[in-house]
Amino acid sequence: MSNAYSIEVSEDGGRRTIKCGGDLTINHIDKIAEEVVGKAGSPADTTVVIDTQGNMDMTFMQLALSLGRTCREAGKDFAIKTTVKDDVAELVRKAGLAKEFGL
Repeated sequence: MSNAYSIEVSEDGGRRTIKCGGDLTINHIDKIAEEVVGKAGSPADTTVVIDTQGNMDMTFMQLALSLGRTCREAGKDFAIKTTVKDDVAELVRKAGLAKEFGL
């Protein structure tokens, strides 16, 4: 992986999938946000798949929730599916976001 993180966007049957991995933290959030917005384009039915054994912090969680808000305000469906290491899952739970992040 050339970056410390990865963002892959695909579409199938009118649903967009944004796969995120690696180090999803404040150290990279400006580039991650730019990449997500650039690749995602206009609001669509969207699933964000977070699959990382790296780190994730509140800045990335806020970005994902903001994307969800944008989709829902445009009348689109939005979901987050998460596979993360235990300490990251605990951070999500302590932030009160377990339901939003599918944990």
